[in-house]
Amino acid sequence: MPGRHGRTAALPSPGFERPASLDETGLVVTVHGESGGTEGVFDFTPMPGALALRRETAAGFDRKSGPSGTWRARATCKTAHRNIRVFLGWLAAREDPPATAAEITPAVWAAWRMSLPNSPEGRLTITSIRGLMREMTGLPEETRKLADRRIPVGPPAKEESYSYQELADLRSTAARTFNTALVRIRGNREHLRRWYAGEFAEQTDDWVIGEALDCLVRTGDVPLYDRNSRTVGKSFRRVLGGSRPEHTWGRLYLSQTEAFATAVLLTASEGWNRSVLDQMQVPEHDPAAADDVDIYMVEIHKRRRPVRLRYTTNNLLDSGPGSPGRLLAQVIEATEMTRQYLELQGRPSSRLLVWRRAHPGAGRSDPLGGDAVPADERGVVGDGPLVVVPQAGERGAVHESSFLRRSRSIMTRSASVALVRAAACSAAVV
Repeated sequence: MPGRHGRTAALPSPGFERPASLDETGLVVTVHGESGGTEGVFDFTPMPGALALRRETAAGFDRKSGPSGTWRARATCKTAHRNIRVFLGWLAAREDPPATAAEITPAVWAAWRMSLPNSPEGRLTITSIRGLMREMTGLPEETRKLADRRIPVGPPAKEESYSYQELADLRSTAARTFNTALVRIRGNREHLRRWYAGEFAEQTDDWVIGEALDCLVRTGDVPLYDRNSRTVGKSFRRVLGGSRPEHTWGRLYLSQTEAFATAVLLTASEGWNRSVLDQMQVPEHDPAAADDVDIYMVEIHKRRRPVRLRYTTNNLLDSGPGSPGRLLAQVIEATEMTRQYLELQGRPSSRLLVWRRAHPGAGRSDPLGGDAVPADERGVVGDGPLVVVPQAGERGAVHESSFLRRSRSIMTRSASVALVRAAACSAAVV
């Protein structure tokens, strides 16, 4: 029953059936998102251990990530998938490796627990595997009871907060990095507009730059003499000023460091964490509030909240420089060409933070993607050097952002220091 300010939830059409999440082999699990789409595809085929045990593990994973389970987010499922690989590898390395879940005795579980370090990561691994074992059929009841025992609380984590000056320095570095990219992209978009309008005489330097930008919009890169080694043609390299990213594909797309700086700015401005930014869509725009005021309606999705509080909306007002809405408008402007490229490639995206990968990664000869990597992987079936694609579609040079794959949150000290160092190095090179 809807609340005072709510509405009745939309029901599926008659005859609707939830798509299958476990394939016919019993080894590949597709995790469907709560709001549509796919959170990820998780393959248990290459994992160590007996076939029967892997199938039982995949079935438990399927139930744990299903409608009645608690593993709903891609990051949670990916962490669990990694921990399961470690667990099955440990079982397979035993002198008497279990072939089914029924052979995982209390002694085996106790030995597994003793093999893990007494650290936050070790306790997280135990918690993850314990949650899986609750869903595995055939597991001895004694093992299940032992796995459900309370995990001893470890020593409190030592976290050192930033000082006001440190936070100001981080925000200043992030702003300098993002603003440099915004000015660069804005200037090249204007140059491309003038080229489309025929304002440059043919074969002049400005005309050749416009031709390179047109190629960049359509293919994700400037004209290349050798695509395998990514060698820019001599004539284009001369007018573009070089072959570095800021001279070539960076003219219209954000780099990894610049996308991370953008995330830091949004975090410092609005307090959004990584999981919120990772899922954030381009907000709706309402220009009708006033002649010189725009309103951006940002949808916030917090998975760990109760269902009724999971989805909220923030209205950010763009009333001029320094306002929250102005920063959001600039982020949309800086990432618009990346979304345009994805749409031209048949992979439309409404994600707010998108950026271009500098290298296509191992196994992909074409830096713009291709058939070397199957669709809808989300970085779990296979892997890339930088980030993953959080939506269905091929993985290519232009990617949805999960930011830095090794950072657990946006504003961790190590990640922030890395941002400052990267900006300092860029300034030194220039």
